[in-house]
Amino acid sequence: MQSLISLTFDDGLRCQFKNAVPILDRYGIPATFFLIANPKPTHEGCKDWKIEWHEEDIANLKKLINDGHEIGSHGVTHHLAKMQANR
Repeated sequence: MQSLISLTFDDGLRCQFKNAVPILDRYGIPATFFLIANPKPTHEGCKDWKIEWHEEDIANLKKLINDGHEIGSHGVTHHLAKMQANR
């Protein structure tokens, strides 16, 4: 039986692309990066900056896909009350 493990990274933080991607690429390990949909430059409770969809960010995301990784859509918030209020 073959084991299957999925590596995922939430929120599209710049530090993930700077720190994790080179290691993943070095060992040929694909991952999925879920990019958050809200317009804030940082994520609540986190000091790291998110990607901002500049040309450089878009080029990096295209490279990520070409290197075998995947990109997914993340929700706008982790707060259940805010999610329920937006229904």
